[in-house]
Amino acid sequence: AGLWCPSALPSAKGNLVETAELALADGNTIRAHAVRCLPFLPARLQGDVPPTPALLRKVGAYVGRVDVALRSFDHPAVRRTHLWDLRQLPALRPLLGSLALDAQRAAVDGVLAEFDAAVAPRAPKLRMATIHGDANDQNVLVDEAGEEVVGILDFGDLVRSWQVCELAVTAAYILITLDYDETPAELAPLDAVRAVAAGYNGELPLTDDEWAVLPTLIAARLALSLTVGSYSAAQ
Repeated sequence: AGLWCPSALPSAKGNLVETAELALADGNTIRAHAVRCLPFLPARLQGDVPPTPALLRKVGAYVGRVDVALRSFDHPAVRRTHLWDLRQLPALRPLLGSLALDAQRAAVDGVLAEFDAAVAPRAPKLRMATIHGDANDQNVLVDEAGEEVVGILDFGDLVRSWQVCELAVTAAYILITLDYDETPAELAPLDAVRAVAAGYNGELPLTDDEWAVLPTLIAARLALSLTVGSYSAAQ
């Protein structure tokens, strides 16, 4: 897991990690343990704040800045096959039987077909990067007023993937959490996606190919969440 925020303070040695030496159960063996401390960050979850176009633009911009920071990060552990990585969407096919409704299976199957037709041929042109991969409304932190984004947590889905997947995941979760009975007209689904995409694009401008695949990748995250959730419940 972990937290990323601009207020993380370095230690006197210039990093966020110190060590403490503790004796093991035999009383003789001493082992050094890593101790990582971060400052407390007063914040609320994005999901606890009513969405507005201005806030969603800031969410997109903040996630974009996280991706800018991650551009220089690489590690063998992020170069993995991870089911939640949208590049792995075809791996959902064996799990479709876990969906209870024919309409659900048809919808997910349609997304898979669209992925094969519209995304896979463009794969060589999509930029690769290390991404957070899970910027949902329970992982994005906002200030007490609900007006500014101040942090992001839970790096458990960190993976090297298509950079545009970051925006697709963020947008998909915004669509999931909109209240379609009470959301004001200016936050119709497409307007909400436009707001978060505008914020992200201001920090990391998308290429024409990335714009082209974005709608399908948003649908892919929705299909992935539905299918894996149903499969997990069935188990």
